[in-house]
Amino acid sequence: MAEEVSSDCEIVPTGDGRTFHFRVRLSSPPPAEPLQKRIVLAECICTAFYLQQSSTPSIVFALGVYPNPALKAATKVSTHIVLLDKTGSPAPSMGSGRILNVSCPLYMDNVYMLKLERDHVKVNCVVDNYFVVLCSVDIDWTPQASSILDVGHDLFKMLGKQDLTDVTFDVGGESISAHRLVLAARSHVFKAELYGPMAESKMASITIQDMEASTFKSMLHYMYHGSLPDVSSTVAEYQHLLVAADRYGLERLKKNCEDKLCANCITIDSVVSLLELAEDHVCSKLKARCFDFLADGDNFKIVGTSGEYLQVMQTFPTLLVEARNRLKIPHAEPAIIETPASSVEEQLLDLGHELAMMLDNQDLTDVSFDVGGESFSAHRLVLAARSPVFKAELCCPMAESIMTSITIQDMEASTFRSMLHYMYQGSLPDADSNDVSSTMAHYQHLIVAADRYGVKGLKKICEYRLCGSGITIDNVVSVLQLAEDHACLKLRTECLDFLANVENFKMVATSAEYLCLMQSFPSLLVEMRNRFKMVHKEPTTMNPRAQKKSRVR
Repeated sequence: MAEEVSSDCEIVPTGDGRTFHFRVRLSSPPPAEPLQKRIVLAECICTAFYLQQSSTPSIVFALGVYPNPALKAATKVSTHIVLLDKTGSPAPSMGSGRILNVSCPLYMDNVYMLKLERDHVKVNCVVDNYFVVLCSVDIDWTPQASSILDVGHDLFKMLGKQDLTDVTFDVGGESISAHRLVLAARSHVFKAELYGPMAESKMASITIQDMEASTFKSMLHYMYHGSLPDVSSTVAEYQHLLVAADRYGLERLKKNCEDKLCANCITIDSVVSLLELAEDHVCSKLKARCFDFLADGDNFKIVGTSGEYLQVMQTFPTLLVEARNRLKIPHAEPAIIETPASSVEEQLLDLGHELAMMLDNQDLTDVSFDVGGESFSAHRLVLAARSPVFKAELCCPMAESIMTSITIQDMEASTFRSMLHYMYQGSLPDADSNDVSSTMAHYQHLIVAADRYGVKGLKKICEYRLCGSGITIDNVVSVLQLAEDHACLKLRTECLDFLANVENFKMVATSAEYLCLMQSFPSLLVEMRNRFKMVHKEPTTMNPRAQKKSRVR
């Protein structure tokens, strides 16, 4: 709500929930201190400033937004100010506006400043010694891709805390814990070891020979995240990791390491060991790059006279034949077409995708749900990683934790199916574009389910979808009640903005659903009345004298 009106300046809400008028007296002499007013707009606290200095012919406006915990999900807050002329129309050509690149901890993002020439404002914009600027605040509520975390991220956090880990490896003298399901989803070798009729499948601790602990940790990072750790690795570390990837059937990790070695790791000192590595582990691209390096006469003179070169060629006589054929034709095209470095990253599938494929095949699922007459299988670990409620039910000493089949009441099968899709893949299934009404109802049901199981990311996505174009005359009451019941701050604001439109309000306020809602939530009635009062004040504050004359007539 805006602050009380002063004689020098006041804020006049426009009723659309995103803009307001800042009405200021053009006084002489100028006020000694900057004038400022605050208003809650678009669920954030906005402050408008006005500065008029006697030493300059200019006047300055600024608009900033205070941080608000409710805006943590917002990706960007944009502010803007435009001058209005005597008719109330925008007059942007009369001033110069820009974003102030100030690092002020009081405000989100940057502060917008509008500088105006006092004489121009006085001639074109002042009515009854007052003039007005239109201030707007726009919040981009669309979640960034990086804010929607895949299940691998959640599982990796659990790994760091050794939460629900069920297998331990002794590697290079270190004990490293992990989740059997993740390893099985990524590696057919681990799947056979941990779930097949082998000794390891019955063991809680497994010893891995001929591998360094740092290599195993990097491999684990890849298996959970689908990427290499964000560190600067040496040639030897990439070599060790490539060997480990080949050992456990992690083809994408192996390809990634091969590309890293091809990029800038082939030197006089490393080319022979890399050539041997490529031959041992069938890395055709790396082998071709090594031969290309040796095709340079100066390089080959140094390498070809080393004991290491002689030993490798004796061990792999086929390499000697290949080298002879390659080096006889120094200008031939490389045997392997180079793959752009980025293509490997694009091939990497996140862990959620791998687990979702296992879900589709009901592979290693260990719990089932009866929802709306349908049966769904899933993996306890995935549900526990995504939902604190499921974690408590499935992995703690409750009845559900020892049950293999659980019945969920008050939920449709389609809702549970979509929630499962999100929990595995971090996204919603494609909606039916031909049935918008059903899709919007589906999002409402998903918000209830997500709130019930503490799946915050899913709840936020559904809230955004409803705010986009899902609020209509027919559903605004039910959506507003949903927002109140489940603390959907953005959705609540969108509904109130929708009702601020007089034509919309006329249709809605004459319905039985509206009356029932306002009886259930009397605070909403008070808030709407206050909002409408502020909107109604606008004509009387923009030009008091003109309004007074019209009433006399």
